[in-house]
Amino acid sequence: GTGFHKSYDFFDDETKEKLDIQPDGMYLYQHVFPVDAIELRLAFVGSEVSTGINVTTQALQAEFLARILVNKICLPDRQILIDHVEAVKQFKRTWMLPSSSRAAFVLGHQNAFHDTFLHAMGEQSKRKSNFVSEFFMPHQNP
Repeated sequence: GTGFHKSYDFFDDETKEKLDIQPDGMYLYQHVFPVDAIELRLAFVGSEVSTGINVTTQALQAEFLARILVNKICLPDRQILIDHVEAVKQFKRTWMLPSSSRAAFVLGHQNAFHDTFLHAMGEQSKRKSNFVSEFFMPHQNP
């Protein structure tokens, strides 16, 4: 590898504790919001997620964050955030090999991950004209 390692040393100790940085990464709601640091108004766009198409992922994260900041949409209740993050953590830890960035990996689940942003923003996530095509035909760029 390149020898690159993430560092959160620019945060003070109290903030780092609230970020709950694990040996396998930082588990965030939608890979954007640290649940225990919401009151600090921290959000991570692009830095705590890895998909095959990072530009699309980062654009969706940025739009999601922007709509929250201008009150077009709201974050779910705190317990829902906690439950979501815990479910993602357990899911990844059941089948992904240990890695310092396991929390950030989305990769093969990126379409479903992107759809969660679209649903949260009230946008259409279907890419085909009917449900049969959606499930059985490959997706092609226009």
